[in-house]
Amino acid sequence: MSIPEFEAPGIKEIQRLLPAYEILELINKSGMSAVYRGRQIALDREVAIKILSREFGEDAEVRRSFDTEAKVMAKLSHPNLVKAYDFGEVDDMPYIVMEYVNGNALHCSTQGRAIEQIEATKLTLAICEGLAHAHEADVIHRDIKPGNMLLDTGKHPKIGGFGLSGVVRSDTPGYSAPETLNRTDEIDKRSNVYSIGLMLYELLTGELPGSPLVPASQKSAVDRRFDSIVDRAIHPSPDERFTDAGAMAGEVRDLLGKLSEPQRPVLMMGNATAKPRLVARKNPPVQNQLVSAPCSHGALVRNLVIIVVLLCAIFGANKTLQRKIVARDSQKPEQVIFETPNLNPLEDPTLDRSRIGATDAPESVENNEFGYTNRDNNPKITGREGSSKVLHASSGNE
Repeated sequence: MSIPEFEAPGIKEIQRLLPAYEILELINKSGMSAVYRGRQIALDREVAIKILSREFGEDAEVRRSFDTEAKVMAKLSHPNLVKAYDFGEVDDMPYIVMEYVNGNALHCSTQGRAIEQIEATKLTLAICEGLAHAHEADVIHRDIKPGNMLLDTGKHPKIGGFGLSGVVRSDTPGYSAPETLNRTDEIDKRSNVYSIGLMLYELLTGELPGSPLVPASQKSAVDRRFDSIVDRAIHPSPDERFTDAGAMAGEVRDLLGKLSEPQRPVLMMGNATAKPRLVARKNPPVQNQLVSAPCSHGALVRNLVIIVVLLCAIFGANKTLQRKIVARDSQKPEQVIFETPNLNPLEDPTLDRSRIGATDAPESVENNEFGYTNRDNNPKITGREGSSKVLHASSGNE
């Protein structure tokens, strides 16, 4: 079903169409729906109102599916499910009134990063328990993804998006089970299990699994027992997965209990003569925590600006350092090359020749700092310890 871009009605128009509600703001919009934050005047409670495009209202099969889903959701009551209050149609646009969750979607809270393993386990368990309640009523969610997992101010997940689960397939194939893309008649509770497994892997590693699958414990410092749970949940064959969200919840709950146990010391044995010593177990390094900052494109732009500023600062510092190095080198004194003085005493005008005689080649020079040969007239440095050195002119050796 090809759906044109949905033109979200303005706040004043929705207010006119739904006079029982005070429409406060447009909080989300997609190609097929828009969500408004409002207040139910009679009960004085905040609500979220999702309006579907007119194209949905004109399709009889879609309308029947939507109505059935809304009625079933209104009967469900679970702390991890967004509660449905009312549904209907205005100006050929189906709508559903739901519990308003004052918080962020899961993908905004994680910001695409791995989170601490116990927190990831608690989130996954709550999602499994919420879906298990829906599965008991034979309700299957068709769009399980982080964007439909809403976190309240206490970071407790509430599953939304049920209003469209019987209408359209997921617009995020990355979280969909293989059968949802080409075998829609095989979609069942195990398809939801597959999507939960993908989200668990992403919470632990910060990314979706690739092909071939690399175990989560090899991508991040998490417990290896997660690997078997993820492997079973995202198995290509539905028959190899958990039968439903309740079965998966049991495995996740058991692992959470083991991870939450106090870490007991381990007895380390050395050589035969050494005394045993107790060493505390080391927990995996703590990863990122969930954040409560608002999810908006403004945050992304702000982060990009910060990165650009940091890069410019690094570049500027590097240029400054290069200039300082060049300036320092230019200020270094020139290298002075000293020539060896003529050490021939006969050619030294300051030398008292009366001490050595008028011969051209004296046999010895006492108490002199330099020794020399009269073959090449090259100096030979001797010690300054006060001892006399004798140089034999005939051989050039001391």
